[in-house]
This record gives sequence, C-alpha cells and structure tokens, in this order.
Amino acid sequence: MTTTQPQVDDFLAEAERESGRFQWEGTFADYFRMVTENPSLVRLAHRLVHDAIMANGTRQSPNTGKPVYRLFENRIFGQDDAINRVVDFFVASAGNFEKRKRILLLVGPPASGKSTIANLIKLALQRFTRTDAGAVFAIKGCPLQEEPLHLIPNNMRPKLFEKHRIKVEGDLCPRCQRMLDTQYGGEISRVPVNRVVFSEQKATGIGYHDAAVKDPDPSLLAGGADASASSNGIWQELVEGHGLDGAFHVANRGLMEFVRIFQADSQSLSMLLELVEDRRVRLDKSGAVYADEVVIALSTEDDYKRFLADASHEALRGRIVPVHLRYNLRVQDERMLYANLVKTQGMDDVHVPPLCLPAVSTLAVLTRLDEPRTNSATLREKLLAYDGVVGKGFTVDDLRREQDTCTGEGLTGLSPRLVMNRFADQASRVDVSCVTPLNALHGIWQDLRENAGLSAGETERYDELFYLAVARYSERSVKEVQRAYVDKFDRAANDQLTNYLSDVAAALSLSSSKDVPREIERNLVDMEKNIGVSGKERRSFRTEIQEFFTGLKRRNMSFNYTSHHRLREAIEIRLFPDRKTLRKELTEPKSADMVTEWRRLRGSIHNRLVNEYGHCAICAGDIVEYVLAVLKGNDGVKQTKAGLEWQWDLNPSNGTVAQYQSLD
Repeated sequence: MTTTQPQVDDFLAEAERESGRFQWEGTFADYFRMVTENPSLVRLAHRLVHDAIMANGTRQSPNTGKPVYRLFENRIFGQDDAINRVVDFFVASAGNFEKRKRILLLVGPPASGKSTIANLIKLALQRFTRTDAGAVFAIKGCPLQEEPLHLIPNNMRPKLFEKHRIKVEGDLCPRCQRMLDTQYGGEISRVPVNRVVFSEQKATGIGYHDAAVKDPDPSLLAGGADASASSNGIWQELVEGHGLDGAFHVANRGLMEFVRIFQADSQSLSMLLELVEDRRVRLDKSGAVYADEVVIALSTEDDYKRFLADASHEALRGRIVPVHLRYNLRVQDERMLYANLVKTQGMDDVHVPPLCLPAVSTLAVLTRLDEPRTNSATLREKLLAYDGVVGKGFTVDDLRREQDTCTGEGLTGLSPRLVMNRFADQASRVDVSCVTPLNALHGIWQDLRENAGLSAGETERYDELFYLAVARYSERSVKEVQRAYVDKFDRAANDQLTNYLSDVAAALSLSSSKDVPREIERNLVDMEKNIGVSGKERRSFRTEIQEFFTGLKRRNMSFNYTSHHRLREAIEIRLFPDRKTLRKELTEPKSADMVTEWRRLRGSIHNRLVNEYGHCAICAGDIVEYVLAVLKGNDGVKQTKAGLEWQWDLNPSNGTVAQYQSLD
C-alpha cells in the first residue's frame, strides 16, 4: 500500500502531540494549586512504584483465588509466591514510614528471574509517569528531579497537612536552595516547575549500579566533586563543587537497582544503609542531600550466605527484605517460560515441534531435583508428582515431605539461559528447519560435554538425566501418535468425559451404590478399571471427580478431558490403540496387497499430526518413525559404559515424508 503525504503528515502531527504531552511547565504557584485540588499527585517513591504496578491491573486466579498481577503475567512463570512477596513489600511500604526503610532483595541462582522482575517494575514505573494518573512534577533544572513542595518551609508544613492532608517530607537540595535564594529572593511562588517522565536511558528517576566493578568508586553512587567548579567555602562547594550525578541522585523519587549488592565495598554498603535509614546521601566532605527512592537489590544465593555470615553487616541485614527465587520445578512452568522466550526471540524461520519444549523442560527440571527420599519412589515419579500427577507410587503426602526436606531444589541445575542459548544455537543452523526434541536435547548434551568442565561423576549423573528425559519424550511421542491414530480423537475424548460426569452425577445422587442402575454402573466401572480403581475406592473416586469439576464450573473455568490427570489416563486407555496394535499398524506389511491400506493409515496419522496437532511435515514423519522404533524396543539413546550413545537421526529431512501422505 502506498503511503500518501496526508498520512505522513497525520503521523508526524500525532508524534508531535504525543511528545508535547509531557512538556507542561509553570510556576510553583501553579503546581501548588494543582496538588491542593488533587492531593494524590503528591506521592513518595514506594507509593509511586506500588501504583505503577497496580495500574497494570489484577485478576483473581481461578485455581487459588489469589490475585494475579498482570504486570508479571505471561512474563514470569512458576514464581507466584515470589511475585506475591514482591507486591506485598510495596503494599506494606506504600503507606508505612518504617517499612520504607527496607531494601527489597531478590536472591536466587543466575537466570532465575531476578533481573526480569526488576526490569518489569522499572518499565512499569517509566510507563506510569507518562500517564495522567502517574504524573510527576519537579523543580525545573534540579538534577534530583526534586519534589517542588520542598520549597515550603518546615514550619509551614503542619498547617499544610492540617488544611489539605498533604504531608511533605525532605528538604531542598543545595542547588535548588541556592537558586531560590539568589534568583528568586526567596519567592517560592515564582520558582519554575515542570513535568518529568522517568527514564533509565535519560538517567531520570531510574538508577542502576553493578557492584561487580574492578575498582570501586563511591562517586558512582553518591556523585563526585566537580574539579572545574570554584570553591569559596562549604556552601559554595555543595552548590557548585559536587556533581549530584550519582546513581542515588538519579534514582530520587523513583527506583534504584543495585546489582550484585554483596560484592560492593564496605563504603558503598555504608552509604546504602544511610540512604535507606535516613533518606539522605552523604556528599564528599560535608553535608548531605535528601533522597527518597525504592532500592531493589539483586544477589546470588552464595553471595547472600556469605553476607549473612559476616557479623559486621548486622545493621544492613536488619534492613533487608529477602525474596528467594528458584529455578522452576514444574515442567509446565518451565515449558511456558521457554515458549515465551521462543516467541520473543523471533524464531520464525524454524519450526518448533509441540513436544520439543516439554522435552527440554523435562531435562532442565530433572537437573534441579534431588533424588527422592520417599522409599522406592523414582525420580520420574517425583518429576510427575511436582507437576501434579500423583499416584500410588508417589502420594500427596510423599510430595509434601519431599518439598519440606529437599530445601536446596531449584538452586542448582541447568539454568533457563543455558538451555535457551543452546536451543537458539540449534535453531540458527542453516541445515535445520525443524528443531526436533532429540536435536534440542543432543545440542544441550553436547554443549555440557564440551564446555561445562564436568567431572567424571557429574558427566555420569547428567548422562542418566538425559536418558530419563529421552525416555519421557518417548512416552509422550507414543501417546501423540496414539492420539493421531484416532479420527477426531479430542471430540471423542470430551464426549467420554461428558458421559462419565453425567453417570457420576446420577450415581452419587442415590443414597446407596446398590441403587445405581446396572447400565450406569457398568459404564462407570468400564472407565475406572482402566486406572485400577477398585470396588472399595469407586465411590470416593467418583466424589473426588464430581467435586473437582464442580469446582471448575463454580470458578467459571473451562475444562476438557485433560483437566484431571487420572480421568485423562482412563479416557486415553479406552480410546487409544494399545501399543501392540499400534506397532502392528505402523509396520510395513509384507503382503503387497496390504501396502496401500498401510500407506493410507500412515498418511492419515501424518496429516492429523500436521493439521490438528501442530507438527510440520518433517517432525510428523520423524515422530511416526521414532514411535515405531520405540515400540520395537529402540529408544533414541542407549546407555553404555562410555556414556550415552545417540541412536536417532537428529536432523531429519523432508525426504521420507511423501510416502506417508494420504493417497485419497
């Protein structure tokens, strides 16, 4: 479509209007009239950040009933407890003076989400100050974007509060005080005020400091002396001889991000303590400036433990509110994290099969889990239990015990960053148009072998975990092909669910199981026997199912046959071809007159995988061949004394696809 000159002019005019929205300028008298009419414009930093988070909206989780904060939704996965603690910090500190004297510490292993949370809050704050509800005004030209109400003398502030319920905290910085005295002769009503929008890029309201620098320089935080300025006494030095350009100054009225906080030198930590306790930043030789800001600090677990063990930091320790983050221990959370990263990293030229991200997520979670302490339980059972699939081998009580005793889980293992970096490497290869699950797993395995510097024991341990991850992928792939074997499987499965729930409701409405009509009882038993529900357990199982789905309806949640894992298993067993049948149907017949029907069936499975279940032609053909190999006892990897032996084509081509296309 050709762009016309009027369209260009309209766009430029709109851009100019948008730019001009934030260029309000007036006098303190104008500003004072605004705040007396709308006192909500006067906010300290913690309240401003709180309001910025809440401005993105909340909703109630249908699963837990707890609030879901939209700022973090679909960006942070598996960290609900940590997010709630972060928001609780701002709720508490927004209106409480003592709670504001705290540092919010995000502590966890690398790539556990610390920086993502901090960045989302910073972005929310920057966006909020560009709205009418989040408008911030400052004394024009002040390097600290100072609150104009600091112009009001201290002895007048109680009267302001009494009359307008506006509380003023803090004093003028030396530069603004000098300007008031010399340029305006103390006439505060004439002092210019303008609107400011926070911007990390422009060093306004968003400060940043990384303590992991080779040569610590306190001026990075508290500013430094201006050697070009003349010095005619202490006051002149405060006004002209200090830059007021440190990260603490930049973050005034907004937010300060302090990365690797416990690698900072003692002087920097002392300045930080004075900032949070007394709301002031000490200048080089004498004097201080008031500063009101949120401090979000980031640290690894190891650095935090060393800090806690150092008795000299007792005062700072009392000012820290730690929020611990861990790597995900649920495959579904890890999968959603990777899906979001794939979507945002622009991998449009390569296909990611439906089972690929679950496969690498399974591996990542396995590396973070401790061996189960429950008697006879396997790591596979523990993995499934953490994802909500509990059974006789690993009960709900077993799950709670594991979570209570395995306190180090999620602090070690493969990070999402490592997994995604290696995944991106595989996806960027010119000979790869579809990153199959085994291709992705092999890429991570190869990277660990070549670059991680693992010991012999660690290599052996990781080989075992890769073997488990491939075995889990084999289970999923068989089910995927079983599902594609059945025409309109999803519809049939949901019909089974509807019929079962109807029969359950009818059976439970009767006072005794003896009163249940034979046909209904037979239908229920036929379903329940698939998952080993015995006679004594039937009524309690049916009650559990009814309460589960009634709860979903009450919370207006959609559901289908996959919503309850045991019922899903029962329905799949009823509808799926068994493994023996599937192997027979997938194997090419020896009789020539049966080949046409065999090819038609293979083509139907292939087409359903592509058209209904998200596979491309390459991975659809690959998974069918792989499942046949699995059913014949040949998995994708083999454990040998020398380590893992990869036995499958890691980069299948389109060459064998044609023979499986439908002949219809």
